[in-house]
Amino acid sequence: MPASVLSYLKRYGLVMCAIGYTGTLILLHALGCFPVAGPYDISHLAGSPALVLQGRVISFPQTRWGQTRFLLEGRAHPLEAFHGRVVVNLNFPMEDLAPGEILCVRGWLSPTRGPTARRMFDERRYWAGYRAYAQLRVWSRESMTRVKGRDHASWTQRAWTFHRCFTQFWFDHLPYEEAALISCITMGSRGVLPLEIKNQCIRAGVYHILVVSGQNMALIIAAGVICLRFLRVPRRKAFWICGLPIVFYTLAVGADPPVLRAAAMAIVGLAALAIGRDVPRYVPFVLAWLWILGFEPEALFGASFQLSFGATASLLALLPWFHVLGGIRLRWARWLAEAGAVSLAVHIGVGPLLVYYFHQLSLAGFVANWTLFPWAGGLMIAGLSLGTWGVCSPGTVPSMLMTAMHMALRGTLRAIETMSGWTWAALPLPAPSKWACGIYYALLIGILWVRRNFYRKHVQKTSFL
Repeated sequence: MPASVLSYLKRYGLVMCAIGYTGTLILLHALGCFPVAGPYDISHLAGSPALVLQGRVISFPQTRWGQTRFLLEGRAHPLEAFHGRVVVNLNFPMEDLAPGEILCVRGWLSPTRGPTARRMFDERRYWAGYRAYAQLRVWSRESMTRVKGRDHASWTQRAWTFHRCFTQFWFDHLPYEEAALISCITMGSRGVLPLEIKNQCIRAGVYHILVVSGQNMALIIAAGVICLRFLRVPRRKAFWICGLPIVFYTLAVGADPPVLRAAAMAIVGLAALAIGRDVPRYVPFVLAWLWILGFEPEALFGASFQLSFGATASLLALLPWFHVLGGIRLRWARWLAEAGAVSLAVHIGVGPLLVYYFHQLSLAGFVANWTLFPWAGGLMIAGLSLGTWGVCSPGTVPSMLMTAMHMALRGTLRAIETMSGWTWAALPLPAPSKWACGIYYALLIGILWVRRNFYRKHVQKTSFL
């Protein structure tokens, strides 16, 4: 085999594997073969008058409006041949329920719902990304029995306990809306956010500040490295040490696709810095892609996976186009230009997906990226620091700091409300078809490929001259 071919495979072999695997999943999806429930999936028992399931809680239970929802993986009784995952909706609150517990529940099983004229959210597609194709409604506490309680020694249980204590600290010290906002920014607890504020964030183009992503990981790493360097810890050891809070934070926020993507990229980047290797920028991205799809291939067709990886891919591919902005001498002008470039790159990359899932395109988001987005980063660090302090020693948090956080969150909510109220804040658009989205991204990839080859030839020509 020629040396050039070996060099090409060594450099792009990982990317080719990711493309081949992803293409296979897309082909199976187009043929209607994936994702689908297996022949013995629990969803085939939908419509049974009363079904008994026994299994393990595999997600963080969310309590909202007096009800608790979580994912359960187990088997039906007495029809034990039917097994799989199901979305359990308890018609009563269970604040002390934790992941890892084994439950026996009895209720009414029904298929997940698709979108309607009044309700645009596609519940069926969303839960299919978690391999759940049915939901079980449990009406009374007598219909749920704990077979095995929580394991306090497990890392998942400790992370869940920290998550609950963290959010409870904020709800004990702040008004509900402010506590819900800081819980979303720091822990991604979108289930506690009022629907009105959620819609305002979508219209203002700042919904991404409610999702734990790369910004959170970068800020945690930066704060950790600064603290460790202040303690005179060598730089490479500091990079290794920062990997531990990243893993714990990932478990504490629930390990959704955006979180796993950001955590995987952060850990690969830290490892490369710690061993002194200069890896291409796309390697952490591709490794995170393969890691998630290897364990949860259904996640490929979920909105959170597509928007998270789409935004990151847009930044990796499109930001080099704006390298000329580095020549701006005025620091404030360069910062404004770079923030606008980031916003434009993300909108080019995930614009069709935003319209497809939310049926609107936020124009106020361009303004938000200069104001609320960097402000949310400061809130995230301050909220995570104060919240951790409150978990470890609740009575010692200075009231002055809590007052400052209260004022900052109140101002943030007012800013979101103001931006969402602008008449031009969001442009309502019909959802594009899948074919239109495919053609758009095919053209975008083609343009990037042509530009890349043109730039490479230009550099070679310049070097020769």
